[in-house]
Amino acid sequence: MRFPRILPVLLLVSTLGACHSYQPVTTPLPEFVAAHDGRNEMRLTLVSGEQVTLQDTYVAGGALYGYPKDAPSAGYSPVSVPLDAIRQADLRKPHASKPLGYVIGGALIAGTVAASASLFGAVRR
Repeated sequence: MRFPRILPVLLLVSTLGACHSYQPVTTPLPEFVAAHDGRNEMRLTLVSGEQVTLQDTYVAGGALYGYPKDAPSAGYSPVSVPLDAIRQADLRKPHASKPLGYVIGGALIAGTVAASASLFGAVRR
């Protein structure tokens, strides 16, 4: 039996819904960070033009603190960025099609299992 070539393509397309994008923060940073309970990933554009990506951010004493994105889960101290040095803050959010990708991917997997079971069942008889 030949493996259908379209199946890997369909599975790949179904995972595209797992993409993320950065969306601008429109509320004042201290209130925004407090409302998100520190579980976030933010890309900061500084006044100097440099970009910094921090995870698990919190605000204290006029600065935004967070862990560098590339840091391992243990061993790094939080980095601080003064609030007045931040020109733009963007929050990383899952793309709107993520749930749709899970549904389509699940349906494709279930269909593949059902088709395989019926094909192999027919071959054995």
